Amino acid sequence: MGSHPIAPDRPKILIATFGSLGDVNPFIGLAHALRSQGVDPIIATSEEYRDVVEGEGLDFKPVRPDLGEISSRLNMHKGEIATKMSQSKRFLFDQIIFPHLRDAYYDVLELTKDVDGVVTHCLAFGAKAAAEQRGLPVFNVFLSPMLLFSAYNPPLGTPAPFISARSPVAVGYNRLLLGVAEEAMTLLASPLRRFRKELGLPGLRGFELLVGAPRAAATIGMFSSLLMPPISKQIRSEIVVGHSFHDGSKTSEKPESSELPSDLLDFLNSGPEPIVFTLGSIVTIDRIDYFRDCAAAARALNRRAVLLVDQVDVDQLRQEMSSDVSVHGYIPHSPLFPRCSAVVHHGGMGSTAQALRAGKPQLVTPFCNDQFDIAHRLSRLGVARAMKADGVSVNQLTQNIELLLSSPGYSKCAKAVAEEIALEDGPTSAARLISDRLRGSCRK
Repeated sequence: MGSHPIAPDRPKILIATFGSLGDVNPFIGLAHALRSQGVDPIIATSEEYRDVVEGEGLDFKPVRPDLGEISSRLNMHKGEIATKMSQSKRFLFDQIIFPHLRDAYYDVLELTKDVDGVVTHCLAFGAKAAAEQRGLPVFNVFLSPMLLFSAYNPPLGTPAPFISARSPVAVGYNRLLLGVAEEAMTLLASPLRRFRKELGLPGLRGFELLVGAPRAAATIGMFSSLLMPPISKQIRSEIVVGHSFHDGSKTSEKPESSELPSDLLDFLNSGPEPIVFTLGSIVTIDRIDYFRDCAAAARALNRRAVLLVDQVDVDQLRQEMSSDVSVHGYIPHSPLFPRCSAVVHHGGMGSTAQALRAGKPQLVTPFCNDQFDIAHRLSRLGVARAMKADGVSVNQLTQNIELLLSSPGYSKCAKAVAEEIALEDGPTSAARLISDRLRGSCRK
């Protein structure tokens, strides 16, 4: 393994991430915060996000896997991939992450020749292995509380029957179940274990194999600690710093509605606050019928609606909808959500963070991955209702939205949580931590 030199006055750090826009935007926010701390960031991710990153005035380097390459290899378009992830718990690992371990490793190994540290998305296994091989300090960043699991903070909404840790008995039960799950994780991640062995890296098992970073300089949760059960906050060694609210809006830290397109702004100014329906940047693909049902539910409640749909569906839905529905492709959430009455979304962390900060009640319809866990956590906070996305109907949407808006408890909790969330600045807190530890480790 290599060793890193003494850091210059402005250390250079590589930020490696992959996934959807919700896996990129938080790290863009972190990159800006690092720059303000005197650290020069480089974002390394899929070629698909080059324009997004460079449009922020940040250095970009491509790292495989590229989403287009994955679509070609699997002979699936992105909507089919999203659907497959919702149907199979292993698909993300077996078909997307593990087949590209070697590609990501060699890409990042090349990019880390002259950097002083590496920030990694917690599932960027190839990047973490490359940083280990170089002997660089690694800052392992989690965007979701689900992967910081323990007996005190079990993953909820999964096939495994974990329970909320509210008593010693519950904690003991979860600990036993986690022991079984660790063995399953070791088998699931056997391609990663073999790859690390080929590289001569230390052997790992279970959860450490999947989400850990051996000898990490820091493990950081870039989400609100409010999503963690109170009992877990007393025993976790990770540092939970708060959400990153960056979403591409020029004013995402202090959102202003003037950032919105003029036609949407006119719509918002022309009547009562609408319900916003969104499924993020990936899940939204091939979901036109879902959005039709959402519009029908809003109409049944005599409510106005904003639909944030896949760009290819915008024209079709605009032709179908009445004047009480405004249809758009991706719109930054930070200036929009404060102007709505409620947010109906899939449970992605980006949408979750913006809805929490806006102080709006939420209906969560999770489709895949950690979205089910997020739905449970938001329900536990008292700010949201949750329902399964599979087989969702107009009647179910209507009933749940009506309960959400007619029960004052949801709005009251949402406003209380928003007051606490407003005090958080995840990227700045994380950047200070990374800067201090990076400079400290390089002085040793």
